[in-house]
Amino acid sequence: MTIEIKPNRYFSAFWFIEGDEGNWLASLFKDPGEPWQLVYRFRYFVDDKIHDSDDKRSWWRGTGKDGSPESEAALSMSLNKIADEIMKRFGGELHKLILKTDDANKVLEAMGGEEWCSLRIENPQPTVTEQCLIES
Repeated sequence: MTIEIKPNRYFSAFWFIEGDEGNWLASLFKDPGEPWQLVYRFRYFVDDKIHDSDDKRSWWRGTGKDGSPESEAALSMSLNKIADEIMKRFGGELHKLILKTDDANKVLEAMGGEEWCSLRIENPQPTVTEQCLIES
């Protein structure tokens, strides 16, 4: 499973926590006319590779009741609470990147400035019209 960055997909935010033994990545997003999607994954380190590693990953996906701002706020608050609990387990620091955009170029630009983010572009083009996969 991955989190795809693609045109017209509205990203509310990303959450990231890194610990000594692993990390946690979460995102809240929605596609046009669809309910909110909440996706997070745990990664437990096995080797030092960023991509194509043997690290153990477990993913979880949830769907909000609708695509409303109220659902966004409720799901964001839930993710904040989950992040607090994850920090107790992993230690480390919470990095939260608030995006609030459906412009894939802006998402990639913002994420490119984050030291915790490693992007893999599956179909590189001069502009972002393809999918970008987050596979950290």
